[in-house]
Amino acid sequence: MIWINGPLPFLLGSLLAVAAYSILVSSIWDVMPFFPVAFRQIGVAILGAMIGVRFSQTEMLDMSGLSISLMLVIPLMLVMHGAGYAVLRTLGQYDRPTAFFASLPGGLIEASVLGEKAGGDAARISLQHLVRIMLVVLTVPIFLSQMSGESLRVAQAINEPSAAFKMLDLLLLIGVAFGGMSAARYLRLPSAHLLGPVAVGVLFSLCGNVQIDPPAWLIAGAQIIVGVSLGVRYAGTSANALVSGLINGLCVVGVTLPLAFFAAWCVHPFSPASFEALVLCFAPGGVAELSVIALSLGLSPVLVALHHLIRIGGALGWAVFVGWTGRVTS
Repeated sequence: MIWINGPLPFLLGSLLAVAAYSILVSSIWDVMPFFPVAFRQIGVAILGAMIGVRFSQTEMLDMSGLSISLMLVIPLMLVMHGAGYAVLRTLGQYDRPTAFFASLPGGLIEASVLGEKAGGDAARISLQHLVRIMLVVLTVPIFLSQMSGESLRVAQAINEPSAAFKMLDLLLLIGVAFGGMSAARYLRLPSAHLLGPVAVGVLFSLCGNVQIDPPAWLIAGAQIIVGVSLGVRYAGTSANALVSGLINGLCVVGVTLPLAFFAAWCVHPFSPASFEALVLCFAPGGVAELSVIALSLGLSPVLVALHHLIRIGGALGWAVFVGWTGRVTS
């Protein structure tokens, strides 16, 4: 991806390469590559710490003008879910529970568990979520790079030294990451490995009046961890299932992603956030993946993470409610 001057080369390159490798070796040699969950959680925790410690007083003041975009998250999630459900029911010919939970814009693991309990196909649900996240991660940076060119500058900045970043800063990030993750797990918060470090990092930044600008190599490392951990999940996927999932995923993302761009366009005149940041806030991708994109492009990752935590929480609440009513059972 660096050679072709592509956007976010470490994220997209690692995602595509590892996904292709995982599918190949699992289908030909029956070998199942894996990426330890603990490694991903540690990497995402450090990413959360990087997001939190970059939060500034200016961004805190800007948050006061985000009421419109925050209030729009849940209605937009419901519209996206309805559109995705219609696509999977009509074009994909999925049964009701599988289509409902596979089109849910958030909560990959939780949607698979809830969908299986409702009588859906857990493997198909999981695959559709993986395809959704992958397609959003692949397409959004390309669109944004065409509009602003930010991702190309990030790719070039990887080779630039970061003299201001010291070993003490790295130790601080690690401390914030593990402290925040431990506290969030103790409190049993959702997405503890990301939410905890972000919250502790924000508190440290605001109370201590200290900000750390992570060097490009550390941001690149976060991109690689997120890309590899997502790509390896495609291990064991058959060619037929992958092709079917990609076709259905392209149709779903082709409907839902334009909704995110349209919502960003509508909200932008009334929000202090940039259009690019709002697109990342509304895009139906993973919170870790879109947060690392925001961090890499110099946008506000706290803003992006906040919107997506609301979206995922709302999506799971909606899924639990509808599942409780029994309206999506086979």
